[in-house]
Amino acid sequence: MTRVMRSFPEGPRDMYLSGPHLSDADNHTVNFRRILAWLLAGALFLPIAIVLIAGLARLLAALEDADGARLLDRAALVAGLLWALTLIGLPIALALESLSVTAPHDEDETEE
Repeated sequence: MTRVMRSFPEGPRDMYLSGPHLSDADNHTVNFRRILAWLLAGALFLPIAIVLIAGLARLLAALEDADGARLLDRAALVAGLLWALTLIGLPIALALESLSVTAPHDEDETEE
């Protein structure tokens, strides 16, 4: 049995690709969307990582590994600070993107 590789149709996916064929505004949109994606991923996954790291630190403390527990406590603290910065940066980035979006002008309305 052979598998047929399907390519995506040309169209909307091109706006996510950067390259010389895109204008500066399109490249800005692509970079901004990547930033938003990373901020959103951080806002969703950093709390999970913090809980796991802190839980492992408590486990090491229960096993009387004070150095390992202290190291993981510091790592959880750093992850918590990154999460706080992500939660601050995400609404700011969303607000900046909403301000940068231009509404298409309807030519019929401007003629009247």
